[in-house]
Amino acid sequence: MACPPRSGKRHRRRRDLNPARGNRRPVAPSPRHAHGKPPADAFVVGQVQKAHGIRGETSVRPLTDNEERFAPGSQLISTQGPPRLSVAAVRAHKGALLVKFEEITTRTEAESLRGAWLSVSEERIPVLDPGTFWIHDIIGSQVFTEQGRHLGRVRHVMQTGANDVFEVEAAPSLKGHGPILLPATAEVIRRVDIEKRTVQVRLLPGLIPDLE
Repeated sequence: MACPPRSGKRHRRRRDLNPARGNRRPVAPSPRHAHGKPPADAFVVGQVQKAHGIRGETSVRPLTDNEERFAPGSQLISTQGPPRLSVAAVRAHKGALLVKFEEITTRTEAESLRGAWLSVSEERIPVLDPGTFWIHDIIGSQVFTEQGRHLGRVRHVMQTGANDVFEVEAAPSLKGHGPILLPATAEVIRRVDIEKRTVQVRLLPGLIPDLE
């Protein structure tokens, strides 16, 4: 099934960054600063980076453009600290969100959340359209060319002005090759198999000269 991992936006409300859809601009979380992998079966919407101040605020890297996920009163599931967190207040700060949770009142408690993945419960996960995948299902997938050559593992997805780019951690067989950057377009990303955790790609002429 050909599926360039891209996603569209709904007209009535902003959409989470996790979906990947064919033939529209992709948006995806980038775990460049992640501490460990996100939970496999969770709908992750953010990650705590560090404590902020002395009153229990946390700096959160949002992995969604749906502002409602962090609106006061929202309930989030955490992989560290209290399993359920209630958003008391939120404000933007230097590209991140400063989130105050009702259950966290001190800097020490906030610091204990460093690296925690924040997700929403299953009933709040939107239903995907056919041919659409969650980006966190794709990250970690093994990447192969149409000829069966193993290129490596999808490490994260970068957002650019034109289209998103898959950053692939090169396979050991490529002998120290640096990260491989693959544009998430229909011409390059030919097939995504979620069950087998594989991505099939076509290396267009000139895309990665040293691998041709």
